[in-house]
Amino acid sequence: GGLASGTTYYYQVVFYDPNNGTYQYGTVRSFQALEPVSLTKPATSITSSSAVLGGTVNPEGSSGDAFFLWGTTPTLSLSGNRTGYQSVVVNFTAQSFTATIGGLASGTTYYYQVVFYDPNNGTYQYGTVLGFTTLQ
Repeated sequence: GGLASGTTYYYQVVFYDPNNGTYQYGTVRSFQALEPVSLTKPATSITSSSAVLGGTVNPEGSSGDAFFLWGTTPTLSLSGNRTGYQSVVVNFTAQSFTATIGGLASGTTYYYQVVFYDPNNGTYQYGTVLGFTTLQ
């Protein structure tokens, strides 16, 4: 546990023989910890002042939270608007998340993306930035 996603790890089995104080070493093997996958989905229920953002997260066995970054420019950042954190179930399955944002200006284009945060290694997995325009 506690492995950093996307990192390659190496291991080998070792046998110690206490009768003669020797060690026998197995072959060095490796594996790569899977990286979570975040996929932004099209916004729904778009009105002149609100929209429902959607996305999926496959944590690939990691624990963490999902949320959405959003704003009026496609260069979204963690210091901008974000929705509340939603817990991700630790498994290897894509999980759906939605968040309603309100107080939007009519006839304005907004951009958003789903984000998965893995607190075990402090990493973020970002979905694609998508956009929508509120109704007039």
